[in-house]
Amino acid sequence: MGISTGPAVVPARFIVAATSATLRRIIINSLEQIGYNTFPVREASDGREAFRLLDRSITCMIVDWNMAELGGMDLANLVRTKKGFELLPILIVTSRSVHDDLRTAIPKTLDKYLMKPFTALMLRDTLHTMLTPGV
Repeated sequence: MGISTGPAVVPARFIVAATSATLRRIIINSLEQIGYNTFPVREASDGREAFRLLDRSITCMIVDWNMAELGGMDLANLVRTKKGFELLPILIVTSRSVHDDLRTAIPKTLDKYLMKPFTALMLRDTLHTMLTPGV
């Protein structure tokens, strides 16, 4: 059953990247619960795979900070160098308690971050601010 209260959902195509299959499943289930179930989500187990999956149909990436091969911040930096993807919304999920790292990263590379654990409602509200023009 979806969460019916809150802002309307903007149609979006996601890449969800995390080494943990459990975290990917939590994010994807949360996306479905909040109404982002129109398009299949592309899953990646590391940053390199996520970058390979990236094409013009993707409208947002949700990536874990700590991943094998290519971490979330390195992936975000790489995406920002790819022509046409400089403004692609990127959300980092992290359990890092070092807020200085995140505050430094936000203006340069990331749009937003969510601290783990998070709820579907927190994800909904964060995505709303990222994907809705003028918010």
